[in-house]
Amino acid sequence: MDYLRSDAAPKKELYDFNFRFYKRFNVDSISTEVQKLNEEWNLDKFRQNARYPERRNPHLYTHTFTIQNHSIDWQFGESIHSEVKDPRMLDVVSEIVKDLELMCNGESGRVLLIKLAANKDVSEHTDKGDYLSTVRRFHIPIITNDLVSYTVNGERIHMRQGECWEINNLKSHSVLNSSDIDRVHLLIDIFPESKTNSIDTSDEDKV
Repeated sequence: MDYLRSDAAPKKELYDFNFRFYKRFNVDSISTEVQKLNEEWNLDKFRQNARYPERRNPHLYTHTFTIQNHSIDWQFGESIHSEVKDPRMLDVVSEIVKDLELMCNGESGRVLLIKLAANKDVSEHTDKGDYLSTVRRFHIPIITNDLVSYTVNGERIHMRQGECWEINNLKSHSVLNSSDIDRVHLLIDIFPESKTNSIDTSDEDKV
């Protein structure tokens, strides 16, 4: 589908928030599956291998497991084309994805598991481009501890396991893992008000 009209582009940069807490999910089954991942973390290095001409790659110390992908070069007015990379893992996280799609009246874009190495950081940066300026970005900690913090626009919080937080990625943000344990978040991007759900809900409508 074509995403709304060009003159209806959401102005997320005007949103006056840093974090928004949505709800808490039970992520025990996801955590179990994540702990089985090993070499799979090295299959997709698009984030940590990205080049930034004027600064260090903020995602240098992360590893990504791609559940569902979408082009970061998407431009407003183009069709939404998300590509499922791991159907089995998508099934594991589908309850959360569907919940967020329904809440945003939208369609999921990127669905990623992101591991931040122990005693490392995601350096301060601001996201840009039509895709990152349009989607609502949600983080759900799967493996974390009290020594992990997330900062947006100077506001610093600790996200507990299973908590679902929307971040304003158009403001300066960073992550610090001061622990000896790798941190893993589930990241879900939602195209808001796209009025199309990628997770089939047809069975719920049957009596």
